[in-house]
Amino acid sequence: MRLVSCGVPLLDVLSHKIGTAFAKPVDPLLGKAVEAWQAVRPAQPQMLDHKTSELADFLFAHRARQVAKH
Repeated sequence: MRLVSCGVPLLDVLSHKIGTAFAKPVDPLLGKAVEAWQAVRPAQPQMLDHKTSELADFLFAHRARQVAKH
């Protein structure tokens, strides 16, 4: 999650089946909720993204495993 100059949070979306990676503007309330979650969750190691074969930070991970694989 990152902010642009006008204060709109951008959520980075990884590459997927039909497209490349992109940044999606989201509601500021969602941005605050994601930042609050990142502040309280335990640190997670980077994990392998099976689609790009690169290491990535996954927002929804617990004990070094993705919460949902699909």
